Amino acid sequence: MSSTEASSSKLCISDFTVGDQIGEGSYGKVVRATLKRTGAVYALKILNKGHVLRHGKQAYVMNEKAILMKLDHPGVIHLIGTFHDAHSLYFVLELASGGELFQQIKSLTRCPESLAQFYVAEIVLILEYIHKNGIIHRDVKPENLLLSEDGHIRLIDFGSARRLETRDAADERTRKNSFVGTAEYVPPELLKNQPIGFAADWWALGCVLYQLLTGRPPFRGETEYLTFQKILAHELEFPDHVSQPARSLITRLLSVDTEERTRGGFELLKRDEFFSGIAVDDDLFRKPSPVVSLPKTTSEETASSQQAEEPHDWSSFLLPGEQIIYSGLVSKRRGLFAKRRQLLLTRAPRFVYIDVAKMEMRGQIPWSSGIRIEKRSDSVFLIHTPHRTYHMEAITGTAERWVDAVSRIA
Repeated sequence: MSSTEASSSKLCISDFTVGDQIGEGSYGKVVRATLKRTGAVYALKILNKGHVLRHGKQAYVMNEKAILMKLDHPGVIHLIGTFHDAHSLYFVLELASGGELFQQIKSLTRCPESLAQFYVAEIVLILEYIHKNGIIHRDVKPENLLLSEDGHIRLIDFGSARRLETRDAADERTRKNSFVGTAEYVPPELLKNQPIGFAADWWALGCVLYQLLTGRPPFRGETEYLTFQKILAHELEFPDHVSQPARSLITRLLSVDTEERTRGGFELLKRDEFFSGIAVDDDLFRKPSPVVSLPKTTSEETASSQQAEEPHDWSSFLLPGEQIIYSGLVSKRRGLFAKRRQLLLTRAPRFVYIDVAKMEMRGQIPWSSGIRIEKRSDSVFLIHTPHRTYHMEAITGTAERWVDAVSRIA
């Protein structure tokens, strides 16, 4: 459903089945919500009107709506529509079901450099797009970087973003800015009461890259004041494992000199040595993103080896009289991580996926006339349903066998 269709259909909260809360802010919350008439699942941002008015944030809300309606890029969260009632304002947004990037990787302590390269490349493309449209985000940080179902970056929260008609207007229009953003990502020019321009987002990009590679922000004090002092003192240190290309890029992005920070613009940035081996262009959003397999437990290792050596009896997971057409061990991806599951295709028809180590059903993929299967490589295949795409990698068998099995039903 497009933004136009959403607004013309005059949505109201009763049109949705509201699910679990997936986010929270100062003036409201974000919940998972299903549009009843289509079954499509969205992120529904609910803002309390009283809080918004009491804290004078009407402009903040209208600013975010105006910007999201203007932008159209795969790396920017998509606004489906808005509506309101007596108590609340509602934003119907694309659901980035992979969750926050840093929530996904915190168990890894730090991000592998190849993975950081991919995600930072996508952030570069997003910033290039919004800057070309005269928008400074001003709050690029880990919490505002979500992952889509297939593991690509989505930039959110444009309430504090600044819209500029031209780059030349940046100095005067932002000279008297009040503090926005998060202390650990604030550029030094703001602390010095200097004009804030596009370079502020480049600084934040350097902070994000540093945190991806080290697991912590580059400037962190025990208090907000001490954090600001570290930023002004420019106390930047690198752990030994950070590569020289990464150090060089971070050092430039965290330059106190805004002209040096943005030297050469995005074209030079996209050709930086740190991005060696990948093409930094919008095709990146159409390519499979890297995946991190969670470390297997001893029971999972045992289950994997047994799976290769002996058959299992899956009958306890089937309905009476239900027969299996095809089954195999797969790596089922959600967001950044992947887990091993036994996938069954039955004559019901339906897909069932099982945790082999615990011999527990972990879920099923609903069958409908709109379901289709797409082969991406010899091992990778996608199961498209009307409301979600499931990413699978065959560990036993091949993607082609899964395509053939589905074709016998379709």
